[in-house]
Amino acid sequence: MRKTQALILMVLLFNCLLNPVVVRAEGSDTQDLQIAMVAPETTQNTDTYYTMNAEEWEWACKIVLAEAGNQDFMGKVLVLNCSINNAKELGISLIEEFTMEGRYSSVKNGNVYLMYTKEDGKYVEEIVTSNMITDEIKQAVATACTKDFTEELLKEAADKQGCTDEQYYVGGARFFYNPDAISKEREAEREDITLSFSYGDHVFYRVWD
Repeated sequence: MRKTQALILMVLLFNCLLNPVVVRAEGSDTQDLQIAMVAPETTQNTDTYYTMNAEEWEWACKIVLAEAGNQDFMGKVLVLNCSINNAKELGISLIEEFTMEGRYSSVKNGNVYLMYTKEDGKYVEEIVTSNMITDEIKQAVATACTKDFTEELLKEAADKQGCTDEQYYVGGARFFYNPDAISKEREAEREDITLSFSYGDHVFYRVWD
């Protein structure tokens, strides 16, 4: 799996060089659409894996920061792939997926939050704003719109386990979690997951057995 991940990452980085972020989204308020106005060419192409509008683009950038801001480029892409896969599976918009009750702990009261503990032990919840979004996050969102990379990684895990049931990988991962960021009880609930793969701090899977 490491070879596959390394190869995918090389392809992604090469894609970043060939497809820089360009202005594409429309809006009347430049400040409010600071994130959306750097939506890349790929999100407007009907041949892409997922086409985002300006609102989805802004939310996606914030979700990626909140849920995978400390992960590498591929880790950010995979997290957003899960969001897109789940929206497609449920037949809902990406905004509806992002705001589903209980789906993301980082989403509250119509905002996306960074949640972390400072060195002094103080717990902080900080609303994610446009000026927090880096070029890497924007490019990760753009790349996640071009292809679902999770299905290939789940299929590779299935082959290693001798799993031939397509329900566990076709359509790609819909869920992810950080084993170090959940309670022992919640982690125990996931012990029966038949098929998953790990990347960075997260475990990805499609079916919750």
